[in-house]
Amino acid sequence: MNNRLIILQVLLLCTVSLLIGFISCGDAAPSLSIYRGIDFIENYKFRTITSDLNEGWSLSDDIIAPDGLYYYVGFNTDEAGSPVTLTGLETTSGLPHDNAKLDISRFEIFNLVHNGGFEPAFGSPLANWSPNSNAMGDGAKITNTDGTENSLYETTGYCLHYEFIPQLSDMHPEPEYVEFDLGSVKDTFLYGKKYTTRFKFYKKNISSSTFFQFNDQPKLDVKAQNTWTLGYTLFPDAYSDDSEVIAKSSNNVFRILYFTSNMDGYIDDFRIVRNDIDYCLKLTVPYSENGRPDLQPGTYRFSVWFKAEEPADVSPNKDRFNSSRVSLGIGKSYGASTIKGFNASVLSSGNWKQLSIEYFIQIKNGDSLVLFVSPADMTGGSTTLDIGSVLVAFPELFYISE
Repeated sequence: MNNRLIILQVLLLCTVSLLIGFISCGDAAPSLSIYRGIDFIENYKFRTITSDLNEGWSLSDDIIAPDGLYYYVGFNTDEAGSPVTLTGLETTSGLPHDNAKLDISRFEIFNLVHNGGFEPAFGSPLANWSPNSNAMGDGAKITNTDGTENSLYETTGYCLHYEFIPQLSDMHPEPEYVEFDLGSVKDTFLYGKKYTTRFKFYKKNISSSTFFQFNDQPKLDVKAQNTWTLGYTLFPDAYSDDSEVIAKSSNNVFRILYFTSNMDGYIDDFRIVRNDIDYCLKLTVPYSENGRPDLQPGTYRFSVWFKAEEPADVSPNKDRFNSSRVSLGIGKSYGASTIKGFNASVLSSGNWKQLSIEYFIQIKNGDSLVLFVSPADMTGGSTTLDIGSVLVAFPELFYISE
């Protein structure tokens, strides 16, 4: 028995020695400590593209017009693609270091409705709007008014006030309506393309039904908004529904309709955005690059600093709106990426805040990463998309797997 025990112990020791020798001869697992604290996009800050969008970061191809102008979205440019002068950027509170202020940029999705805030400073506040009316005096009328007329209105700026007048004759057809000509927006509506309409709406009679009509005859696309709060109500109702418009002809219209008389209300912040476009700034991070280790499979954290526009740089003083939501994305491609939306109410015009997204990515030899930044929420399609502007700075990408 003792001999057998000795033989078993010898065999066990030999086996262990062989395993140790085999492991020592193989390739050791890479040390992840070399990745700690390395910013994989150190050479791709936003300041590198303030004059050339082709260097590193770029806008998605579908938001660049055939003539090369960015007339749906702008990064440090206006609707015509011309460079803009950023103002109100002296406040850098919260940014990681002083040099980050050189990195501040404006990212904006433009409103396709000129002067959707009805401000007199931008020409006729009621341009392209018209009521149905006739010589008998029935129908509807519209006026431009400041907030003092409506006690529940946000008193900064102007709005559109409409009133439906009782039917005095049978000469005027039902229903009464106020109409906006969609064919006169900045971007001529394209047949078959999709658009989202949003606005703030207030009616004095909270119990009455209101209908909104998109497009023109012969097919009517009518939606009703029957849930109201005291004061202004968003249409569509917050972000639980969408008001998608599919352009069907060159004379598309938007109408507010009433099927009863003696009703009036207010509309403000009227905006339209094309919603079949990916409003993203993107960067492809290569597998290998001088000055850093190669990409490895694992979890990455992509962060960007955001700040709301200063009050002096947005509506009603400018024909611009603060973004209501923003989003970040990371993946191997847009379709295979993880996108995270953020409610922009977490941002203030006085301070910067860093927002981040973390995602595990299975990197193979030669694979690259693609990063996305948007001044809108791209997670919910037309239900979360809106126009708006936001300030961005200092993007970072770190490998955080251990």
